[in-house]
Amino acid sequence: MALSQFDIIKSLGESIEWFEKELSWGMPIAELRHLTGRIGNFM
Repeated sequence: MALSQFDIIKSLGESIEWFEKELSWGMPIAELRHLTGRIGNFM
């Protein structure tokens, strides 16, 4: 089943929130490849 435009935007927002949280916790950007890849796919 394909995602609706609303679901895509919601998932993008959630991924960006996690990215920001992990950066604030001091996680190196190189360790966040899974999130940057997901965000890139949504874009």
